[in-house]
Amino acid sequence: MRKILAILGCIVCINCCAQQENKLKFNSINTFGYLIGDKTKSESVSTINGVRWQDWSVGIGAGIDWYDIRSVPVFLDIRKYFTNKASQPFVYADGGLSFAWPNKQIKNWYSGYEFRNTFYGECGIGYSLKVSKGCSALLSAGYSYKRSLLKYKRNQANPSTTYYDYSSAGIQQYDFEYQRIAIRIGLQF
Repeated sequence: MRKILAILGCIVCINCCAQQENKLKFNSINTFGYLIGDKTKSESVSTINGVRWQDWSVGIGAGIDWYDIRSVPVFLDIRKYFTNKASQPFVYADGGLSFAWPNKQIKNWYSGYEFRNTFYGECGIGYSLKVSKGCSALLSAGYSYKRSLLKYKRNQANPSTTYYDYSSAGIQQYDFEYQRIAIRIGLQF
């Protein structure tokens, strides 16, 4: 019952805010990104859906990150726009979890593997350029961080990485940390 009352209270508050002069508006951001790190370069895609009020936007995002170990980040996105003009600079910060989505190569190298969901984050600056009513093009650059933890029994040697033996049963663990530059283009509706 308390949960239902809390949800109804939130809906009433949002509805009241939306009826004011500066209305609360639905916001959708869809981007294609290029990730550049010390190991490799890779692509990513993401979609963020939420609300915008005045010069702030908050939304929930999800995407696919192909950098080294493929993953699906799920995150909270917060943006601050610096003007109310058609073209405007902004800053953003994302934080959430990265869910590993192993490819065939990882499945072939390891047996009994287990990934742990770990932190994903990104922050940066960008520019929004209005292209039509209700649609803007986005360009942004920032710092992106992803971590992956993998426990497994080794099938065959992976020559590109060292490993640590945590038990006499051959259970080993990798701790991957990726720090990348993220360059993104996209559309905002």
